[in-house]
Amino acid sequence: MTPAPTPLAPVLVPPYAAGDGIPAPALDAARAAGWNRFEDELANVTFTSPDGRCHLEFGPETDRYLHDTDRLWVAEYRPEPGGERGWAAHFGDDTPPEAIAAFVRALTDPAGIRGANPGYLAGAAENGAETVFAAAETNGWVRAVRTATYTGTHGEVHLSYSAAPPEIPGQFLATGPHWRATFPDGVHRREWTAVFTAEVPGEAIRAFLEALTDPAGLDPDRGQ
Repeated sequence: MTPAPTPLAPVLVPPYAAGDGIPAPALDAARAAGWNRFEDELANVTFTSPDGRCHLEFGPETDRYLHDTDRLWVAEYRPEPGGERGWAAHFGDDTPPEAIAAFVRALTDPAGIRGANPGYLAGAAENGAETVFAAAETNGWVRAVRTATYTGTHGEVHLSYSAAPPEIPGQFLATGPHWRATFPDGVHRREWTAVFTAEVPGEAIRAFLEALTDPAGLDPDRGQ
């Protein structure tokens, strides 16, 4: 009998180049935190924190995503449920959900963030921008001269901080400064964009960046 061929091991790539795989890692992170799950008839999924102040939405069949593929995922915090946004973030098509999961875990870590528990209540630190940039440098990112732009080890993934508000159709995100992480044109052409308003806790952005640059890598064909 001819032995069955041995499956080839997957060729791993840096996580930021791995594409979106399946949404489960990010959704599972919200579920593990004890957030309440709602799924509509179109399979859009929303997880809401027990206090109603924070939520994560995966919306592949929403009008929002239909008109703007940079908003497949939405996370936001409101000091009062249904009130003004305290901070917001969105993640585009092909953003690795493993990195979004790291973002959610940081916001919901039982240890909290800077004394705030849950961590999504913390807001930006006094030196929030430098905290995030320092985390980028620790993970091997290089700062461009005289700009607030960092480039990944392979010169492909970028992080920038702007004092101007993000230009989003319908003013989805709050006004004010914002962070933008982008993978513009990858090996597998799985480009993506993630945007965070300035009040997003820097520790959660740092967790997102660290997951993007995990040296263990990811299989770009996972989930297929």
